Amino acid sequence: MLRIQEVMIEITRTCNMACSHCIRGKSQKGVITKETIRNFFLNLEVEKIGNLVFTGGEPSLNPEVIQYTIDVLNEQGILFDGFYIATNGTQHSKTNEFLMMLIKLYSEAQDVGMCSVLVSRDDYHLEAGIEGADDMYESLRFVRIEDGNSDYELFNDGFAFDNGNPLAIKTYDLGNVSISIEESNGFYEIENEEPLYLSVNGDIGIGCNFSYETFDSELIIANIDNIDSASSFISELNNFADNSDLNLELDLESEEVA
Repeated sequence: MLRIQEVMIEITRTCNMACSHCIRGKSQKGVITKETIRNFFLNLEVEKIGNLVFTGGEPSLNPEVIQYTIDVLNEQGILFDGFYIATNGTQHSKTNEFLMMLIKLYSEAQDVGMCSVLVSRDDYHLEAGIEGADDMYESLRFVRIEDGNSDYELFNDGFAFDNGNPLAIKTYDLGNVSISIEESNGFYEIENEEPLYLSVNGDIGIGCNFSYETFDSELIIANIDNIDSASSFISELNNFADNSDLNLELDLESEEVA
């Protein structure tokens, strides 16, 4: 069984905007399937999650996946402490459904102090002339609407790289990522400073600050269809660490997956 500090689920690669600074890059048609969601939790034998993150693309375009994730967690008795979602906060046909899913997530969380939704209102989005549903979002106590301010460093990937954005000076570096895994009484405890990342294609990686292209070409540990237990995932993660700069610390009761 796995207890994971943080999990990020890429529920769609579709977006209703094309912001010039977007780290993801060009929007894609990929949407995660229910089977991929179910297989992730069951094949990895997930027992508990600290922080659950939904990402994209634009997460509000696919609230059905959030509902299905809640259903699987409840069905399997998997607890999560809190959640985080960043959204561009535009109003579209699924906005009300998305808001209802946020409330549902909040009601299911074990620690409401860890629940947070960020509505991005930075200068890039404001310049795009979006119309936001701020009144609806502001009614939720766990939502924060970001002020229009783009005075921060961006990761040099995706559209930020393509457009030569001068603020894009950071790069995602696996050498700066550390993961520790401790086995005790049949449980693997994963402490990860960067989230365990599930893509729409069922690929599992580490982190979040990268384009689709970078993830697909450099950061895949394994596909969920090739994982059948917690120990098999730990083995794949160990192999990935051996062949990359990822800093992985293992404290196992046996040498079975070392």
